[in-house]
Amino acid sequence: MSIVIFAGPTISQARILDTIDAEVLPPVCMGDVYRVAKRQPRAIGIVDGYFDGVPSVWHKEILWALDSGIPVFGAASMGALRAAELHPFGMIGIGRIYEAFRDGELEDDDEVAVHHGPGEVGYVSLSEAMVNIRATLARAVDEQTIDQTLADALVRSAKDLAYPERNWDSLLDQAATPTSGAVDLGPLRDWLPDGRVDQKHSDAVAMLAAIKHHLDHEQEWTAPVFEFEWTVMWDQLVNRSAGPQQSLHTRLILDQVRRDPATYQQLRLRAAHKLFASAPAKPEHTVDPGDLKRALTRFRADNGLYSRRALDEWMANNGLDENGLETMIADKVRLEANIADAAEDVSSQMLEELERDEHYGELAAEAEQMTAVLQRFGCSDPAPDDLGLSTTQLTLWYFEGLLEIPVPDDLDAFVRENDYFNRAEFEQMMTRQYIWFQHKLEKSR
Repeated sequence: MSIVIFAGPTISQARILDTIDAEVLPPVCMGDVYRVAKRQPRAIGIVDGYFDGVPSVWHKEILWALDSGIPVFGAASMGALRAAELHPFGMIGIGRIYEAFRDGELEDDDEVAVHHGPGEVGYVSLSEAMVNIRATLARAVDEQTIDQTLADALVRSAKDLAYPERNWDSLLDQAATPTSGAVDLGPLRDWLPDGRVDQKHSDAVAMLAAIKHHLDHEQEWTAPVFEFEWTVMWDQLVNRSAGPQQSLHTRLILDQVRRDPATYQQLRLRAAHKLFASAPAKPEHTVDPGDLKRALTRFRADNGLYSRRALDEWMANNGLDENGLETMIADKVRLEANIADAAEDVSSQMLEELERDEHYGELAAEAEQMTAVLQRFGCSDPAPDDLGLSTTQLTLWYFEGLLEIPVPDDLDAFVRENDYFNRAEFEQMMTRQYIWFQHKLEKSR
């Protein structure tokens, strides 16, 4: 393996491969860099990564890659954030966004966050990154399309929007309301189609060029000397990255429950609360301000509370003030962190909860029947290719055919939230389900 690039909405796979011969992987999340680094690539490039819904890539796994002698580059989005934080340890940051975070001009993760579609549609962006809005308005001022006063006002308005709701139409429509005063936005609207700046894309392209130049010229790269410490938390990540440890029977039982995502989440939380109530007390996780802000943004998006007025009404209806809301969100963050730390124990507790249910016998019997069908098929962990199906076809069947719900906008987030180790494990589950339901269909004929 030569080069691995983690990318999604910022830059397409086709554009990457036009520039450099690389393995292109989905946006990075916790454990991905560690797993890739074990394969000793010549270089790793991080463009996109997950900020909420799934655990973000750890600083420590990037440090582990650097300590293993692998140059790690970052730009544009998650890559710029991690590079700004880890450049003293040898991570190579590229681009204006990286420089702004490194120099303290920007601090908030939401500057680069966007709402996007799933990988099946190329991670199409459904919102505009704050850094792109800033760069675009700066160019509009330079080209005398608008003045600095209007640009500053639009930046403030954009910053007040939750990141999934940031787009030019919403921003300009909000600025054109009667309460905003008499502002002529016509010149800016006319200028935007050709004048818009995609700073994230530009920085990603610059990173690819930097990696290519580095490898083409066989430049020597030496990370600054630091001592990598093997901590308990690191040991847990390494163990979790080894892959799923559950038996096939257990996985098949839990997969049946996952056919109803809401029921699965209720079971998961009930099991976690019971497990933690009986476990020895542990020091509470410290809630990082950035994690708290991301969790609040996610909560608002999930509940449609995009405007400040909607949020205030929700708090009033639920008897909460600002402090109460922050406490509630912080508790959710701590709970998810605790569940992640004790993932295997939570799964075991979920199974115990199911065993007490009157329908457990039906679940266990179906799991045994599914096991027999898979044995006849010849594989307990089949992939879509084994059926002659594309991943897209199988995904549509699973969500729209079996679950009768739309395919989630963020499929990778759905995968993690339902405790699948990675996308490959999720695809294996869907394949097993397809084989089983095709078997049932044939028997009914």
